[in-house]
Amino acid sequence: MRNPLLSLLFLSCFAFSVSHASTGDEAIAKHREGKFEEAEQIAKQACENNDAKGCFYLGFKLQQESKPEESNKYYEKACGLNFAVGCLSLANNYRQGLGVNRDPEVSIRFYQRACDLGETLACSHLRK
Repeated sequence: MRNPLLSLLFLSCFAFSVSHASTGDEAIAKHREGKFEEAEQIAKQACENNDAKGCFYLGFKLQQESKPEESNKYYEKACGLNFAVGCLSLANNYRQGLGVNRDPEVSIRFYQRACDLGETLACSHLRK
């Protein structure tokens, strides 16, 4: 761009869009306000940007809608992004066979990962 003013405007817009990426926390706030469709859209964008809470929110929402197969995909992504509750939810689903074949060994692996990430409830499942 040859016009310095246009260049500055472009960079300002780009910086704002980068600094204001949607987050899982924003999705949760919209959910609490009762703005469920808006919360879902924000969570989708957040998850696409590797925001673990956004991915977890989508997984939780799908599980509440009795779509555990779809929810597990989001829980797995949240877990891969080091979100302990995503790992815990996935472990529970493997333990119970929700949306996946029941697999105690896989369940234990996800409980261990959640425990390693600091989720004490997962640690208690490992002691049983």
